[in-house]
Amino acid sequence: MEKRPETNSLGARDERYFFAAVFLVSASELMLQIALTRVFSFTLWYHFAYVTISVALLGYGASGTLLAVFPGLAGRDPARRLSWYATLSGLTVIVAYLAFSKLPFYPFQLREQPGTQVPLMLAYYAAITAPFFFAGLCMSVALSTYSRQVSRLYFFD
Repeated sequence: MEKRPETNSLGARDERYFFAAVFLVSASELMLQIALTRVFSFTLWYHFAYVTISVALLGYGASGTLLAVFPGLAGRDPARRLSWYATLSGLTVIVAYLAFSKLPFYPFQLREQPGTQVPLMLAYYAAITAPFFFAGLCMSVALSTYSRQVSRLYFFD
């Protein structure tokens, strides 16, 4: 496995933007997690509200694993990749909302119609995992690329 050289060449102005971006991505994902918990507890069984936490952890864990296996995903210009991953995270929130509002998943029918409801439930999970996956890629690239500034990164995260 190849080791990427650490890049710590942020100027003072770029550094402010970088840490602000890390903060905004982290805050938006935390707000998404809270919103999904509230929506799930209202529209689905309250048991599904707790799925949000596991789906968020799954997305973050999968992205970190993918970046560990394929370190080239950080690219030669990590700042540009960070912006792409943050944008993809935002776009997949819209996709997750559309999936959540359009897919006819009814948890009460899981026992009666498992052939149709289980695939719909898996589609829900996949759509909801995607924003956390891309936000996790964003955070993983930031932490692996700017590891000398890890204490400041964790502060803004």
